Amino acid sequence: MALTTDKFVVPNGAVADGKQPMQSSAYGPTEIANMVTHINHESSTAIISMIAGLSINANNTKFDHGEITYIIVENDIPGAEVTTSYILPAATAIVDAHLTTANITYIGVDASGIIQSPVPFTPLQRRTIAVIGNLGHPGRTAITTAFNFPVYGKSTMSQLCDLAYAVGVVNTGNVYEAAGADLTIKKTSGVLTGVGVGYDNFLNSPWSRTVPAADPITSFLYVLRDGTNASATAIDPNFYDVAGVKTTVPANKFTIQIGAMFSGGFSNVMWGQELYDTLDAAMTHLFSASYTIPDVVAASAVLRFALIVKVGTTDLSDPALAYFKNLGKFGGGGLV
Repeated sequence: MALTTDKFVVPNGAVADGKQPMQSSAYGPTEIANMVTHINHESSTAIISMIAGLSINANNTKFDHGEITYIIVENDIPGAEVTTSYILPAATAIVDAHLTTANITYIGVDASGIIQSPVPFTPLQRRTIAVIGNLGHPGRTAITTAFNFPVYGKSTMSQLCDLAYAVGVVNTGNVYEAAGADLTIKKTSGVLTGVGVGYDNFLNSPWSRTVPAADPITSFLYVLRDGTNASATAIDPNFYDVAGVKTTVPANKFTIQIGAMFSGGFSNVMWGQELYDTLDAAMTHLFSASYTIPDVVAASAVLRFALIVKVGTTDLSDPALAYFKNLGKFGGGGLV
């Protein structure tokens, strides 16, 4: 099928070939060249629209697709980036090239049209192949599934933020531990990475913030599950959270307190919500316990540590009475 193309080429900062994407008397050649350069630099190979995606033909050894608009971006020559848009007309009864030799055929489009592969496209291939989806044929005699998973080229920053919000703030460093033979705590320096966490600190890197060490941490908030909080300077092992009520821990019991950190470096500690007879029992339930995180913490902080502590403890460095478990890059696993 013939492709309709529209090419924007900007070698060495000057429009050298093809249509200019913007035409206005308000812009001279230099301004237009800069705009096209920006488009080339910010664009990625992707699907722009699909009237209909992949589907199984009436002859289930073949497949159909609707009209597809996409762009191919070639960035391999510095100063001569090329962005080309294509419109591929709808087509029917396309032979599945890997029907009898593979369980899945991966489908994309490049400058020549439909591309088929028996294995997923590599990252390098995806620079010049816009992925559409795949066709399943585990029996290798007929296509049984047609899945559309297009790399969609609109609102790309919003799509990236969708992923970043789903992952949450990523932590490196910021390790918490006992500050001494008492109930104070300290933390190492570290870096938080997430949407906008560094915006008010460093505009050139708004998704990253370096948080300095604190030894000891001189102020933090204790928080109940309903968000009620009180300032503190040291760990208090003598209370826990019973349905949002600060309650005295019975004699000889252990609880698991949860620590979180906000992007500015301020810490919150949440009272334990369950009782355990021994340190080992608490460790067994460290990531399986049901734990309610207050909304104010869940919305803006990253979980950093779990502290198992016995009621009456006065020394967090005593391994028989207290145990710090620093959480990974993505926070609390089963704790949330």
